[in-house]
Amino acid sequence: MLTRLNEERPIRRLGITCRKLLEEIDRPALKALPESPYVFAEWRICRVSIDYHVEVEAHYYSVPHRFVRAEVEVRFTARTVEIFHKGERIAAHQRMSGNHKHTTVPEHMASSHRRYAGWTIERIRKDAATIGPATAALCNLILDERAHLEQGFRACLGIILRVRAARRRRHAGDRHRRAHLRLGQIDPRQQSRSASFIQASRGRRADAPSQHPRAALLQLGDHVLLTHPTLDQLHALGLHGMAKAFADIEAGGEAASLGHAEWLALLLEREATLRRDKRLSKRLQYAKLRQQACIEDIDYRTPRGLDRSLLMMLVEGRWIDDHANLLICGPSGVGKSWLASALGNKACRDNRSVLYQRVPRLFSDLALARGDGRHPRLLRALGRVDLLILDDWGLEPLDAAARHDLLEILEDRYGHRSTIVTSQLPVDQWHALIGDPTYADAVLDRLVHNAHRIDLNGESMRRTRKPGRKA
Repeated sequence: MLTRLNEERPIRRLGITCRKLLEEIDRPALKALPESPYVFAEWRICRVSIDYHVEVEAHYYSVPHRFVRAEVEVRFTARTVEIFHKGERIAAHQRMSGNHKHTTVPEHMASSHRRYAGWTIERIRKDAATIGPATAALCNLILDERAHLEQGFRACLGIILRVRAARRRRHAGDRHRRAHLRLGQIDPRQQSRSASFIQASRGRRADAPSQHPRAALLQLGDHVLLTHPTLDQLHALGLHGMAKAFADIEAGGEAASLGHAEWLALLLEREATLRRDKRLSKRLQYAKLRQQACIEDIDYRTPRGLDRSLLMMLVEGRWIDDHANLLICGPSGVGKSWLASALGNKACRDNRSVLYQRVPRLFSDLALARGDGRHPRLLRALGRVDLLILDDWGLEPLDAAARHDLLEILEDRYGHRSTIVTSQLPVDQWHALIGDPTYADAVLDRLVHNAHRIDLNGESMRRTRKPGRKA
Protein backbone atom coordinates (compact mmCIF):
# COMPACT_ATOMS: atom_id res chain seq x y z
CA MET A 1 0.00 0.00 0.00
CA LEU A 2 2.72 2.50 1.00
CA THR A 3 4.84 1.50 -1.97
CA ARG A 4 1.94 2.17 -4.36
CA LEU A 5 1.15 5.55 -2.81
CA ASN A 6 4.76 6.80 -2.70
CA GLU A 7 6.29 5.32 -5.85
CA GLU A 8 3.48 4.47 -8.30
CA ARG A 9 0.63 6.91 -7.75
CA PRO A 10 1.47 10.44 -9.02
CA ILE A 11 0.32 13.63 -7.37
CA ARG A 12 -2.43 15.16 -9.54
CA ARG A 13 -1.27 18.78 -9.40
CA LEU A 14 2.42 17.98 -10.04
CA GLY A 15 2.17 14.85 -12.12
CA ILE A 16 5.08 13.10 -10.32
CA THR A 17 5.29 10.65 -7.42
CA CYS A 18 6.35 11.35 -3.82
CA ARG A 19 9.49 9.34 -4.34
CA LYS A 20 10.64 11.57 -7.24
CA LEU A 21 9.91 14.69 -5.16
CA LEU A 22 12.05 13.28 -2.36
CA GLU A 23 14.95 12.52 -4.70
CA GLU A 24 14.81 15.84 -6.56
CA ILE A 25 14.01 18.33 -3.77
CA ASP A 26 14.42 16.92 -0.26
CA ARG A 27 17.41 14.59 -0.54
CA PRO A 28 19.89 17.23 -1.83
CA ALA A 29 18.98 19.42 1.18
CA LEU A 30 19.40 16.67 3.77
CA LYS A 31 22.34 16.95 6.16
CA ALA A 32 24.05 14.39 8.34
CA LEU A 33 22.82 13.88 11.88
CA PRO A 34 24.86 15.63 14.60
CA GLU A 35 27.63 13.60 16.17
CA SER A 36 26.27 14.03 19.70
CA PRO A 37 22.61 13.61 20.66
CA TYR A 38 20.58 16.70 21.48
CA VAL A 39 20.40 17.47 25.20
CA PHE A 40 17.44 19.51 26.40
CA ALA A 41 18.51 22.20 28.86
CA GLU A 42 16.68 24.94 30.71
CA TRP A 43 18.11 28.34 31.67
CA ARG A 44 17.11 30.31 34.70
CA ILE A 45 18.33 33.53 36.33
CA CYS A 46 18.81 33.17 40.10
CA ARG A 47 20.40 35.10 42.94
CA VAL A 48 22.92 33.48 45.26
CA SER A 49 21.66 33.31 48.84
CA ILE A 50 23.70 34.39 51.86
CA ASP A 51 24.59 30.72 52.43
CA TYR A 52 26.25 30.68 48.92
CA HIS A 53 23.66 28.26 47.51
CA VAL A 54 21.31 28.57 44.53
CA GLU A 55 17.88 26.93 44.53
CA VAL A 56 17.06 24.89 41.43
CA GLU A 57 13.93 22.76 41.33
CA ALA A 58 13.63 22.51 45.13
CA HIS A 59 17.31 21.61 45.65
CA TYR A 60 20.20 23.83 46.72
CA TYR A 61 23.55 23.84 44.91
CA SER A 62 26.67 25.62 46.18
CA VAL A 63 28.78 28.26 44.42
CA PRO A 64 32.08 29.82 45.62
CA HIS A 65 31.30 31.95 48.67
CA ARG A 66 32.66 35.13 47.06
CA PHE A 67 29.55 35.22 44.82
CA VAL A 68 27.13 35.75 47.72
CA ARG A 69 24.14 37.90 46.62
CA ALA A 70 25.35 37.89 43.01
CA GLU A 71 22.96 37.32 40.11
CA VAL A 72 23.84 34.14 38.21
CA GLU A 73 22.53 32.12 35.28
CA VAL A 74 21.74 28.45 35.83
CA ARG A 75 21.69 25.86 33.06
CA PHE A 76 20.30 22.49 34.12
CA THR A 77 19.65 19.31 32.23
CA ALA A 78 18.29 15.97 33.35
CA ARG A 79 21.67 15.04 34.85
CA THR A 80 23.79 18.17 35.45
CA VAL A 81 23.49 21.71 36.84
CA GLU A 82 25.88 24.44 35.62
CA ILE A 83 26.04 27.92 37.16
CA PHE A 84 27.46 30.93 35.27
CA HIS A 85 28.38 34.44 36.38
CA LYS A 86 29.01 37.05 33.68
CA GLY A 87 29.55 34.34 31.09
CA GLU A 88 32.03 32.33 33.18
CA ARG A 89 31.08 28.98 34.67
CA ILE A 90 31.68 29.13 38.41
CA ALA A 91 30.17 25.79 39.51
CA ALA A 92 28.94 22.48 38.11
CA HIS A 93 27.04 19.77 39.96
CA GLN A 94 25.38 16.48 39.33
CA ARG A 95 21.63 17.13 39.40
CA MET A 96 19.88 15.78 42.46
CA SER A 97 16.21 15.22 43.25
CA GLY A 98 14.10 18.08 44.55
CA ASN A 99 14.17 17.15 48.23
CA HIS A 100 15.04 20.60 49.67
CA LYS A 101 18.49 19.34 50.61
CA HIS A 102 21.90 20.87 49.92
CA THR A 103 24.70 19.79 47.60
CA THR A 104 27.81 21.59 48.85
CA VAL A 105 31.33 21.43 47.47
CA PRO A 106 33.81 21.92 50.36
CA GLU A 107 36.00 24.18 48.22
CA HIS A 108 33.05 26.56 47.81
CA MET A 109 32.82 27.16 51.56
CA ALA A 110 34.51 30.00 53.40
CA SER A 111 37.58 28.84 55.30
CA SER A 112 35.89 29.45 58.66
CA HIS A 113 32.88 27.35 57.60
CA ARG A 114 34.98 24.62 56.03
CA ARG A 115 36.81 24.04 59.29
CA TYR A 116 33.60 23.02 61.06
CA ALA A 117 31.72 21.43 58.18
CA GLY A 118 29.77 18.35 59.17
CA TRP A 119 29.68 19.20 62.88
CA THR A 120 26.34 19.78 64.61
CA ILE A 121 25.21 20.14 68.20
CA GLU A 122 23.83 16.58 68.16
CA ARG A 123 27.11 15.21 66.82
CA ILE A 124 29.08 17.07 69.49
CA ARG A 125 26.92 15.58 72.26
CA LYS A 126 27.20 12.10 70.76
CA ASP A 127 30.98 12.23 70.26
CA ALA A 128 31.52 13.63 73.76
CA ALA A 129 29.51 10.73 75.19
CA THR A 130 31.62 8.18 73.29
CA ILE A 131 34.80 9.65 74.82
CA GLY A 132 33.55 9.36 78.36
CA PRO A 133 30.97 10.55 80.91
CA ALA A 134 33.23 13.34 82.21
CA THR A 135 33.72 14.78 78.72
CA ALA A 136 30.00 14.51 78.01
CA ALA A 137 29.15 16.31 81.27
CA LEU A 138 31.64 19.09 80.54
CA CYS A 139 30.32 19.67 77.02
CA ASN A 140 26.71 19.63 78.22
CA LEU A 141 27.61 22.18 80.92
CA ILE A 142 29.25 24.47 78.35
CA LEU A 143 26.27 24.24 76.03
CA ASP A 144 23.70 24.79 78.79
CA GLU A 145 25.47 27.89 80.10
CA ARG A 146 25.20 29.67 76.72
CA ALA A 147 22.19 31.71 75.71
CA HIS A 148 22.36 29.94 72.35
CA LEU A 149 23.77 26.45 71.93
CA GLU A 150 25.88 27.53 68.93
CA GLN A 151 27.87 29.88 71.18
CA GLY A 152 29.47 26.88 72.90
CA PHE A 153 30.16 25.12 69.63
CA ARG A 154 33.83 26.05 69.32
CA ALA A 155 34.75 25.30 72.94
CA CYS A 156 33.19 21.82 72.86
CA LEU A 157 34.71 21.05 69.49
CA GLY A 158 38.14 22.05 70.78
CA ILE A 159 37.79 19.69 73.75
CA ILE A 160 36.75 16.75 71.56
CA LEU A 161 39.52 17.27 69.01
CA ARG A 162 42.15 17.71 71.72
CA VAL A 163 41.14 14.45 73.45
CA ARG A 164 41.20 12.59 70.14
CA ALA A 165 44.64 13.95 69.28
CA ALA A 166 45.98 12.84 72.68
CA ARG A 167 44.59 9.34 72.16
CA ARG A 168 46.11 9.12 68.69
CA ARG A 169 49.54 10.05 70.04
CA ARG A 170 49.19 7.55 72.88
CA HIS A 171 48.38 4.62 70.62
CA ALA A 172 50.59 5.61 67.67
CA GLY A 173 53.31 3.15 68.62
CA ASP A 174 50.88 0.24 68.92
CA ARG A 175 49.32 1.03 65.56
CA HIS A 176 52.68 1.04 63.83
CA ARG A 177 53.61 -2.31 65.33
CA ARG A 178 50.29 -3.86 64.29
CA ALA A 179 50.33 -2.40 60.79
CA HIS A 180 50.96 -5.06 58.17
CA LEU A 181 49.74 -4.44 54.63
CA ARG A 182 49.03 -7.39 52.38
CA LEU A 183 48.09 -6.98 48.72
CA GLY A 184 45.24 -9.38 48.01
CA GLN A 185 44.33 -10.98 44.69
CA ILE A 186 41.62 -9.12 42.82
CA ASP A 187 40.37 -11.51 40.16
CA PRO A 188 38.84 -14.71 41.66
CA ARG A 189 40.25 -16.70 38.73
CA GLN A 190 43.76 -15.92 39.95
CA GLN A 191 43.30 -17.74 43.25
CA SER A 192 44.98 -20.96 42.09
CA ARG A 193 47.78 -20.16 44.51
CA SER A 194 45.38 -20.38 47.38
CA ALA A 195 45.59 -20.71 51.13
CA SER A 196 47.23 -24.15 51.02
CA PHE A 197 50.24 -22.80 49.11
CA ILE A 198 50.50 -19.75 51.39
CA GLN A 199 50.27 -21.95 54.48
CA ALA A 200 52.99 -24.28 53.20
CA SER A 201 55.31 -21.38 52.38
CA ARG A 202 54.76 -19.58 55.68
CA GLY A 203 54.60 -22.66 57.88
CA ARG A 204 51.44 -21.41 59.60
CA ARG A 205 47.79 -20.84 58.94
CA ALA A 206 47.36 -18.05 56.43
CA ASP A 207 44.68 -15.40 56.47
CA ALA A 208 42.37 -14.97 53.52
CA PRO A 209 43.66 -12.61 50.82
CA SER A 210 42.49 -9.07 51.55
CA GLN A 211 40.71 -6.86 49.01
CA HIS A 212 42.14 -3.40 48.43
CA PRO A 213 40.02 -0.97 50.50
CA ARG A 214 39.19 1.29 47.56
CA ALA A 215 36.32 0.29 45.32
CA ALA A 216 36.63 -0.42 41.62
CA LEU A 217 35.80 2.26 39.07
CA LEU A 218 34.18 0.17 36.32
CA GLN A 219 34.10 -3.38 35.03
CA LEU A 220 35.19 -4.41 31.56
CA GLY A 221 34.01 -7.97 31.04
CA ASP A 222 35.49 -10.05 33.81
CA HIS A 223 38.33 -7.63 34.51
CA VAL A 224 38.11 -4.95 37.20
CA LEU A 225 39.88 -1.58 36.99
CA LEU A 226 40.99 -0.16 40.32
CA THR A 227 40.49 3.46 41.21
CA HIS A 228 43.57 3.95 43.38
CA PRO A 229 46.08 4.01 40.46
CA THR A 230 43.96 6.73 38.85
CA LEU A 231 43.84 8.70 42.08
CA ASP A 232 47.58 8.30 42.57
CA GLN A 233 48.24 9.61 39.06
CA LEU A 234 45.96 12.60 39.60
CA HIS A 235 47.79 13.49 42.80
CA ALA A 236 51.16 13.00 41.12
CA LEU A 237 50.12 15.46 38.38
CA GLY A 238 49.03 17.99 41.00
CA LEU A 239 45.32 17.60 40.15
CA HIS A 240 44.21 17.30 43.77
CA GLY A 241 40.79 18.85 43.14
CA MET A 242 40.04 16.35 40.38
CA ALA A 243 41.18 13.49 42.62
CA LYS A 244 38.87 14.56 45.43
CA ALA A 245 35.96 15.08 43.04
CA PHE A 246 36.66 11.67 41.49
CA ALA A 247 36.35 9.97 44.87
CA ASP A 248 33.27 12.02 45.89
CA ILE A 249 31.34 11.38 42.68
CA GLU A 250 32.14 7.69 42.75
CA ALA A 251 31.03 7.42 46.36
CA GLY A 252 27.76 9.20 45.58
CA GLY A 253 26.19 6.12 44.04
CA GLU A 254 24.89 7.88 40.92
CA ALA A 255 28.12 7.97 38.93
CA ALA A 256 26.85 5.38 36.46
CA SER A 257 24.18 7.81 35.22
CA LEU A 258 26.79 10.37 34.08
CA GLY A 259 28.30 10.36 30.63
CA HIS A 260 32.01 10.78 29.93
CA ALA A 261 31.65 14.49 29.10
CA GLU A 262 29.66 15.13 32.28
CA TRP A 263 32.24 13.29 34.38
CA LEU A 264 35.01 15.35 32.85
CA ALA A 265 33.12 18.63 33.31
CA LEU A 266 32.52 17.98 37.01
CA LEU A 267 36.14 16.99 37.60
CA LEU A 268 37.46 20.06 35.79
CA GLU A 269 35.09 22.38 37.64
CA ARG A 270 36.22 21.03 41.02
CA GLU A 271 39.89 21.40 40.03
CA ALA A 272 39.31 24.97 38.82
CA THR A 273 37.50 25.85 42.05
CA LEU A 274 40.30 24.44 44.20
CA ARG A 275 42.93 26.36 42.24
CA ARG A 276 40.94 29.60 42.51
CA ASP A 277 40.71 29.15 46.27
CA LYS A 278 44.45 28.48 46.57
CA ARG A 279 45.24 31.48 44.39
CA LEU A 280 42.97 33.72 46.50
CA SER A 281 44.57 32.45 49.70
CA LYS A 282 48.04 33.31 48.39
CA ARG A 283 46.85 36.73 47.23
CA LEU A 284 45.42 37.55 50.66
CA GLN A 285 48.49 36.22 52.43
CA TYR A 286 50.77 38.45 50.35
CA ALA A 287 48.48 41.50 50.67
CA LYS A 288 48.67 41.55 54.50
CA LEU A 289 45.47 43.58 54.76
CA ARG A 290 44.98 45.36 58.04
CA GLN A 291 41.29 44.43 58.37
CA GLN A 292 39.42 41.26 57.52
CA ALA A 293 36.93 43.28 55.51
CA CYS A 294 34.79 42.53 52.49
CA ILE A 295 32.55 44.70 50.36
CA GLU A 296 29.41 42.76 51.31
CA ASP A 297 29.72 43.99 54.91
CA ILE A 298 29.99 47.72 54.14
CA ASP A 299 27.65 49.75 56.36
CA TYR A 300 25.66 52.29 54.33
CA ARG A 301 23.28 53.20 57.16
CA THR A 302 25.72 55.21 59.28
CA PRO A 303 25.75 58.84 58.03
CA ARG A 304 29.34 59.59 57.00
CA GLY A 305 29.07 60.94 53.44
CA LEU A 306 29.66 57.61 51.69
CA ASP A 307 28.57 57.77 48.04
CA ARG A 308 27.04 54.37 47.29
CA SER A 309 27.03 54.78 43.49
CA LEU A 310 30.73 55.71 43.48
CA LEU A 311 31.56 52.77 45.73
CA MET A 312 29.67 50.34 43.49
CA MET A 313 31.69 51.61 40.54
CA LEU A 314 34.89 51.07 42.48
CA VAL A 315 33.82 47.55 43.44
CA GLU A 316 33.59 46.57 39.76
CA GLY A 317 37.34 47.20 39.49
CA ARG A 318 37.48 48.98 36.13
CA TRP A 319 39.39 51.85 37.72
CA ILE A 320 42.20 49.40 38.45
CA ASP A 321 42.23 48.33 34.80
CA ASP A 322 42.42 52.04 33.86
CA HIS A 323 45.36 52.50 36.32
CA ALA A 324 43.54 55.22 38.25
CA ASN A 325 44.06 56.04 41.94
CA LEU A 326 41.73 56.40 44.92
CA LEU A 327 42.03 58.93 47.76
CA ILE A 328 40.02 58.33 50.96
CA CYS A 329 40.02 61.25 53.38
CA GLY A 330 38.22 61.84 56.64
CA PRO A 331 38.62 62.11 60.40
CA SER A 332 39.84 59.25 62.55
CA GLY A 333 37.48 56.33 63.05
CA VAL A 334 35.12 56.80 60.07
CA GLY A 335 36.28 53.59 58.35
CA LYS A 336 38.96 54.71 55.90
CA SER A 337 41.29 51.76 56.52
CA TRP A 338 38.35 49.36 56.58
CA LEU A 339 37.08 50.55 53.18
CA ALA A 340 40.58 50.34 51.72
CA SER A 341 40.96 46.78 53.05
CA ALA A 342 37.54 45.81 51.64
CA LEU A 343 38.49 47.09 48.18
CA GLY A 344 41.83 45.30 48.48
CA ASN A 345 40.02 42.08 49.37
CA LYS A 346 37.78 42.46 46.30
CA ALA A 347 40.85 43.04 44.11
CA CYS A 348 42.37 39.80 45.46
CA ARG A 349 39.14 37.97 44.64
CA ASP A 350 39.40 39.38 41.11
CA ASN A 351 42.88 37.80 40.84
CA ARG A 352 44.84 41.03 41.22
CA SER A 353 47.96 41.43 43.31
CA VAL A 354 47.53 43.72 46.35
CA LEU A 355 49.90 45.01 49.02
CA TYR A 356 48.93 46.95 52.16
CA GLN A 357 51.45 49.32 53.78
CA ARG A 358 51.18 51.86 56.60
CA VAL A 359 53.07 54.94 55.44
CA PRO A 360 55.05 55.58 58.68
CA ARG A 361 56.25 51.97 58.82
CA LEU A 362 56.92 51.87 55.08
CA PHE A 363 59.36 54.78 55.17
CA SER A 364 61.09 53.28 58.22
CA ASP A 365 61.54 49.97 56.37
CA LEU A 366 62.88 51.81 53.31
CA ALA A 367 65.39 53.68 55.47
CA LEU A 368 66.64 50.40 56.95
CA ALA A 369 66.73 48.80 53.49
CA ARG A 370 69.21 51.43 52.34
CA GLY A 371 71.79 50.02 54.75
CA ASP A 372 71.42 46.29 54.00
CA GLY A 373 71.08 46.44 50.22
CA ARG A 374 67.36 45.63 50.01
CA HIS A 375 66.28 49.12 48.93
CA PRO A 376 66.13 48.55 45.12
CA ARG A 377 64.38 45.20 45.54
CA LEU A 378 61.81 46.69 47.92
CA LEU A 379 61.07 49.56 45.52
CA ARG A 380 60.57 47.09 42.67
CA ALA A 381 58.13 45.08 44.79
CA LEU A 382 56.13 48.22 45.60
CA GLY A 383 55.97 49.20 41.95
CA ARG A 384 54.99 45.76 40.71
CA VAL A 385 51.70 45.08 42.55
CA ASP A 386 48.43 45.87 40.78
CA LEU A 387 47.01 47.73 43.79
CA LEU A 388 49.11 49.39 46.50
CA ILE A 389 47.33 50.61 49.65
CA LEU A 390 49.12 53.41 51.53
CA ASP A 391 47.35 53.83 54.86
CA ASP A 392 47.70 56.63 57.43
CA TRP A 393 49.30 59.10 55.05
CA GLY A 394 50.07 62.49 56.57
CA LEU A 395 50.64 61.61 60.23
CA GLU A 396 54.01 63.42 60.17
CA PRO A 397 55.97 65.58 57.72
CA LEU A 398 58.30 63.84 55.28
CA ASP A 399 62.07 64.09 55.40
CA ALA A 400 64.26 64.26 52.31
CA ALA A 401 64.73 60.47 51.99
CA ALA A 402 60.99 59.80 52.40
CA ARG A 403 60.12 62.42 49.75
CA HIS A 404 62.56 60.84 47.31
CA ASP A 405 61.26 57.30 47.96
CA LEU A 406 57.62 58.41 47.59
CA LEU A 407 58.35 60.05 44.26
CA GLU A 408 60.16 56.96 42.99
CA ILE A 409 57.27 54.70 44.00
CA LEU A 410 54.63 56.89 42.35
CA GLU A 411 56.78 57.39 39.25
CA ASP A 412 57.05 53.62 38.75
CA ARG A 413 53.31 53.17 39.25
CA TYR A 414 51.94 56.16 37.32
CA GLY A 415 49.99 54.99 34.27
CA HIS A 416 50.80 51.33 34.99
CA ARG A 417 49.31 50.48 38.42
CA SER A 418 46.71 51.81 40.87
CA THR A 419 47.19 53.20 44.38
CA ILE A 420 44.83 53.80 47.33
CA VAL A 421 45.82 56.48 49.84
CA THR A 422 43.99 57.09 53.12
CA SER A 423 44.58 60.21 55.17
CA GLN A 424 43.04 62.28 57.95
CA LEU A 425 44.16 65.46 56.19
CA PRO A 426 42.26 66.93 53.23
CA VAL A 427 44.03 66.86 49.89
CA ASP A 428 44.61 70.61 49.81
CA GLN A 429 46.98 70.29 52.81
CA TRP A 430 49.17 67.58 51.27
CA HIS A 431 51.37 70.06 49.41
CA ALA A 432 52.55 71.66 52.67
CA LEU A 433 52.93 68.23 54.28
CA ILE A 434 55.45 67.06 51.68
CA GLY A 435 57.60 70.09 52.36
CA ASP A 436 59.72 70.68 49.30
CA PRO A 437 57.62 72.50 46.61
CA THR A 438 59.36 70.75 43.72
CA TYR A 439 58.80 67.27 45.16
CA ALA A 440 55.26 68.20 46.22
CA ASP A 441 54.28 69.27 42.69
CA ALA A 442 55.75 66.08 41.20
CA VAL A 443 54.13 63.76 43.75
CA LEU A 444 50.66 65.33 43.63
CA ASP A 445 50.73 65.51 39.83
CA ARG A 446 51.16 61.72 39.68
CA LEU A 447 48.76 60.93 42.52
CA VAL A 448 45.82 63.35 42.53
CA HIS A 449 44.96 64.30 38.95
CA ASN A 450 43.78 60.81 37.86
CA ALA A 451 42.26 59.81 41.21
CA HIS A 452 38.75 59.12 42.47
CA ARG A 453 38.00 60.73 45.83
CA ILE A 454 35.93 59.65 48.83
CA ASP A 455 35.56 62.34 51.49
CA LEU A 456 34.09 60.91 54.71
CA ASN A 457 32.80 62.80 57.73
CA GLY A 458 30.95 62.15 60.96
CA GLU A 459 31.77 60.72 64.34
CA SER A 460 34.19 57.92 65.03
CA MET A 461 32.58 54.52 64.47
CA ARG A 462 34.81 53.09 67.19
CA ARG A 463 32.75 55.00 69.74
CA THR A 464 29.31 54.54 68.18
CA ARG A 465 29.65 51.03 66.76
CA LYS A 466 27.90 48.18 68.54
CA PRO A 467 29.77 44.91 69.04
CA GLY A 468 29.79 42.84 65.85
CA ARG A 469 28.76 45.73 63.56
CA LYS A 470 30.76 46.19 60.35
CA ALA A 471 32.34 49.40 59.11
